[in-house]
Amino acid sequence: MNIKKLLLPALAAVVPTHGALAQTDYEKDKTRTYVHERSSEALEAVNSILCMLDQTRYGDSTLLNSGYYTALVDESLCGERDSAEKSDSSSAGDTSANEATSYTEFKVKSERANPTDPQVVSMFVKVNGPNDMPMNIQGKFTMTEGVSEFNPLGAFTMVFKGSVNGVPVPIAKGLVKAQRDTLGRVVLKYAESMSFGGQELFGVKAALLKNTEGGSGSTFQKELSGGPGGGGPGGGASQSTTHFGYNKTNFKRKDGTTNEEVCLSRTSFETSAWQYGLYNKDTGARVPVNSGFPINTQADGRGQFGFLSFHGLFFPPGGPSLNDGATVYRVERGANGPVSTPYTLTIKDGKLKRFVRSEVSLGSLKSIPLEGMVPFFGDSNPNSIKRFQWDGTQLKIVATASQSQGGPPAWTPLTPNQPITEQTTLMFGDIGIYSQALGGQGRIKLANCVPVSGGNPASGVRCSAPTADTKVIFFRESLVAPGDSTVPATLRCYDNCPKAGPSGMDKNDPSYANDGTAHNYAFTSGLLRDGANPATLAEAQSGKSWGFGSGPMFDPSTANLAALACPWDAAQTCPWKAWGELSEFFMWETGPNSWNKFTSVIDGNGNVVNLDPPLAVQYVYPAVGTGGVNPTTVDQKFAGNTFYLQYGGFGNLQGIPGKCFNPENPADTDIDCSKPGRRWVPEFTIPSGSVAKNGNGVDAYYVKPLEVEQRMAKVAATSCASIKVSDLSGMWPNLATDWTDPNLGAEPEVSGAPKVIAGVLQ
Repeated sequence: MNIKKLLLPALAAVVPTHGALAQTDYEKDKTRTYVHERSSEALEAVNSILCMLDQTRYGDSTLLNSGYYTALVDESLCGERDSAEKSDSSSAGDTSANEATSYTEFKVKSERANPTDPQVVSMFVKVNGPNDMPMNIQGKFTMTEGVSEFNPLGAFTMVFKGSVNGVPVPIAKGLVKAQRDTLGRVVLKYAESMSFGGQELFGVKAALLKNTEGGSGSTFQKELSGGPGGGGPGGGASQSTTHFGYNKTNFKRKDGTTNEEVCLSRTSFETSAWQYGLYNKDTGARVPVNSGFPINTQADGRGQFGFLSFHGLFFPPGGPSLNDGATVYRVERGANGPVSTPYTLTIKDGKLKRFVRSEVSLGSLKSIPLEGMVPFFGDSNPNSIKRFQWDGTQLKIVATASQSQGGPPAWTPLTPNQPITEQTTLMFGDIGIYSQALGGQGRIKLANCVPVSGGNPASGVRCSAPTADTKVIFFRESLVAPGDSTVPATLRCYDNCPKAGPSGMDKNDPSYANDGTAHNYAFTSGLLRDGANPATLAEAQSGKSWGFGSGPMFDPSTANLAALACPWDAAQTCPWKAWGELSEFFMWETGPNSWNKFTSVIDGNGNVVNLDPPLAVQYVYPAVGTGGVNPTTVDQKFAGNTFYLQYGGFGNLQGIPGKCFNPENPADTDIDCSKPGRRWVPEFTIPSGSVAKNGNGVDAYYVKPLEVEQRMAKVAATSCASIKVSDLSGMWPNLATDWTDPNLGAEPEVSGAPKVIAGVLQ
């Protein structure tokens, strides 16, 4: 269910079918489409809550009247996907933190005495509250009318509260109510407030009236910046009120303070898909990814649930801290009750990552944003990030941004664009890049590079201008399990090499000087060792809370050393060439965070359980366009390009490049996502039924969007002349009088395996 559907129902969307796949997962899984508009932002919190509730499958007949059960909910599928933070793709390649999957544990009970009685859903959830304090949520959801085409939410009342340990009264209260009035119109009312230390942190109110022709509504938001107490930079409160009205063709928004009005079209829009399913091309079945499974601290399932994935082990807020060697249990549903399998937890204070080479041509990446440092002589800001693109003829720097320690880069277009030519003096012969479309870091390999000044490397190099045939090298990443016999006995490092003593690495002096000296390491018992010393970092360096990552490490074979010989002196080794010359290398990551560690389990036979990284998927953008799914300008921009995507499981397809969207002015093309109010959105939508290739380039999958957002275009004010905008603030709920305590009592103990994970019934 989705509040945005109620606010603005989607316009017609055509979803092609495949007759041969009737009654398969491909045909059964539905595409949910909604319209996004700034007026709905006040409803984002409740929209996220209802989305997470939907993931619990409370309406499934097998769970109804069965008592409390556990559901693991993926919050990333219900919000924050459009944050401008997502545009910071360059930094995303530096840490495993952005890739980590975590689940929130819901304890849910769904009850209905008979088909004519209300359905009541009770839930307990633990989340992070103010200052990351664990907060306990209780909620009660009572549905009295089922959903319909006219009223996608039905009629219901939901109340919830949030409490923290040591505080006797709830710090958060919320109420959502959907009903019909005496005229048969759908009425939605919503209010939520959170206070801490006697100060309101935020408050939201909304009211909506909907009829068969359109609707109207009013929303209010108040937020205290600077955190609890409002202290520090940016302290203070901001608030806004918005009124709106719409009919079948247009939408009018009015600012409650300035009275400024905006008219938008409900017949002209662009789309972005936030979730996709991947299906076997021959059978129509969902493509499984063995990305992980839930574990419990007790054999009967009454302990703490966590989720073990390729990226590590994660528990809900307030979860236990487990050590290497602890016993954990995989609790699964069996024919005669829960089946518990014990495992031994293995945690290493670092992890070795393997990188295996792939390559494409620069011509196949036309118009795809690429980012990197691209150091060249004459650069007025050599430490800035560069965004550049292949336009079909030249590789050009199109924008620059200062490196950011937090938040998205503030991109500034470079006018005119700066092409990379044979006259460009570069620091190195290859250009290091990061691209979402390639799944991470890579290297543009330039040809015929020679030093500008003989044997003086400090003078830089000049290379032949890039062409459509220029190679772009990128690497597929995987984790190395302890005891992997394919790791070379000696790993050599020249760049950002970890320096360790008997107690590990010193956070103030964690690496050797980058002076061209070779350092050798061994990977034994799951740890990288500098001599006999473990190369582990227990505490993060100042300003580098994400941990430590080494430069490339490789087998010091004659062939590898020859491949890394410096262009100006074959007797010297240039480690930066690893990204363009080696077929395989390794990197070491360590630090205090869960994602800096190798975490897995050992089965009863003493074998480490290997979990799959995201599945490699290739999508070729149709040369003939997408038949109106994307604008013609987007079809022309990406026609024929190959995108190297990563599928992390049902709903989770990553790698589509994004752009910045300004809800205040949909026609705004400014690329700076750091400005207030900007959203990051996928730049194109893969049409339903598109064929995708596996990692070997073989047609293997169908792709289907599961959640599609539509965004309206701005039109002349005269188009909205007939739309009446009313002030409905008098319909906003009053939490002091309208809210009731869900009063669910003590949190129950629940045994057995999770019955639902990320909306999928187990």
